[in-house]
Amino acid sequence: MKSWRAPRWRPERTLALLLGAAGLILATARMASEPQSVVPLGWAGADLGDARRVAWESGRPILVLVTKPECAPCEALERLLLEDDEIAPLCEPFLRVRLDVGDPRAATALAEFRPTELPVILLLGPAGREATRREGRIERAWLVEELLIVARRHAPAQDPPQPDPAALRASLIHLEDWGDVRGALRLRERLAEPQQAVAATRSPNAPLPDESTFAARFEAAGGPDAIVRLASELAMAFEAAGQPATGLHALQIAAGRLPETNALLEARAGFLAERHDIELEATRVRLLQARLSEPRSVPLLLALARVAEARERLYQALHALEAAAAYEPSDAWTALELQRVRLLVRLRLKDRGAPTPL
Repeated sequence: MKSWRAPRWRPERTLALLLGAAGLILATARMASEPQSVVPLGWAGADLGDARRVAWESGRPILVLVTKPECAPCEALERLLLEDDEIAPLCEPFLRVRLDVGDPRAATALAEFRPTELPVILLLGPAGREATRREGRIERAWLVEELLIVARRHAPAQDPPQPDPAALRASLIHLEDWGDVRGALRLRERLAEPQQAVAATRSPNAPLPDESTFAARFEAAGGPDAIVRLASELAMAFEAAGQPATGLHALQIAAGRLPETNALLEARAGFLAERHDIELEATRVRLLQARLSEPRSVPLLLALARVAEARERLYQALHALEAAAAYEPSDAWTALELQRVRLLVRLRLKDRGAPTPL
């Protein structure tokens, strides 16, 4: 019979046990800091009050899903939020709460939000105020954009880096390609580079075509690329000749000849209209309609922001720039414009004595 021996002490094993215990204590503390109804993944019950408390303490936004049992669109939306390869990662910065209609625990929150059609998605800032919502038919493009915008808006505060000259020059090339003459001039001022006038595409003595022949000219131009090129040339020529309204009309007629929305053509029209203060409201509506087909077009978003600001719709301009920055975070000009308009919104809210959600 073998005699019993005490196990030999091994310091590396003791250290591993201590580290494991410490990790367990930290994990338990984290779990205790968030209510059971707010979990990192998946959905929770109806305790929106607890979610708001955690959001305030942690600075995280809240995503609220309002649904009900045996609701096929609700189930489809929930699967999209939890399982879609693009959308599910965008939900991770949010505290997520699910409110079931008919659940007594959700009565207070439902009375506050007053949904009219299910399903409902609400995004709240860390202070608990509603940032945006959509009811009933929820488009994928809208959902992606709003998740990006609200998450970026409430990310941990960081001083934005000042764009270097190389990044600004890259943006300058884009602005000139997109027809944003005013933006290009402002960016050249920042870079202390020589200014350039609007370029005409024909000699000063060459006669401009009659407006009544635009449709025939576009029909004879050939495919969509040729139509876009011709329309852009005509718009620049008429603008250089002091007839910007006719140039805008050429772009609009060309857009009607195309089989689908051309974001660059609509953006050119937006920049031209804002530059000369013509047809601003009609142009704003056209840009919004174009976004239904091209929601991620940065030139379209920048043009919409410019026209919306000219129409004193600062919040719409801010939203457009936030979307552009989310889709193209490396674009220096977009970052500068977003800083500028965000400051204008803050000043407006301050003048009104209202709290700022930004």
